[in-house]
Amino acid sequence: MGESEGGSAGLLQQVGAAVRELRGQRGLSMVALCEAAGISRSMLASIEGGKANASLVTIDKLAAALGVEFADLVGARSGTPVQSVSAVQASVLWRAAGEGGLGRMFLSTRGVGRAEYWDWSLAPGQRYDAQPDAPGSEELLGVQHGTLTVFLDAERVQVPAGTVLRIPSDRHYSYLNEAAEDVRFVRIVVINSGR
Repeated sequence: MGESEGGSAGLLQQVGAAVRELRGQRGLSMVALCEAAGISRSMLASIEGGKANASLVTIDKLAAALGVEFADLVGARSGTPVQSVSAVQASVLWRAAGEGGLGRMFLSTRGVGRAEYWDWSLAPGQRYDAQPDAPGSEELLGVQHGTLTVFLDAERVQVPAGTVLRIPSDRHYSYLNEAAEDVRFVRIVVINSGR
C-alpha cells in the first residue's frame, strides 16, 4: 500500500478479490474501471491479482469508482449487525518506514449521519442502560482497559481490551462491568439521519 503503507499478503488478496468481484457485478471492463478511478491498467491488474501494494488513495479511488466505501474493500465491514474485531484481526493499512508507526482499521459503520465520540469508564458492577437511537444508527465500541459486557436484545457479548465491537444502537442495549477492575472504552455513535 504505497511507501510507508502496507498490508499483509492476505489483505492484498482480499482487496483484489473484492475489486474483481465488484467490477464483475457492475459489468465494468478493466479499461472502464481504470478510467473511472484514474489508475493504470497494469496497476488494476496487479491489485486484482492480489500482488499490488496499492496506496490508500488508490484503494479509495477504486472504492469511489465502484460505488462502495473504502471499508468494503478492506474488509472492515460485514453484513451482520453485531461484529467484533480484535487487535490481531484488524487490517494493517499503514506502516511507518521506521519502527513503531502503524495504522490499523478495525471496523466501519454503515449509517449516514452525525458521529459522536465518547470516552467512557465503568467501575466494577456499574451498568449503563441506553435508550434506542434513530432507526439505522450504530455504535463502535473500542475497549482500552478491562472487559466490557454488552447486552443487546437477548445477546450477551464480552469485549476484552484491544477489541472493537460494532452494534446497532436503534434498540435497547446495556453496558456492564462484571469484572473486579475498571473498564475504559471509547464509543463512536453514528446517529442515522435517514438520508
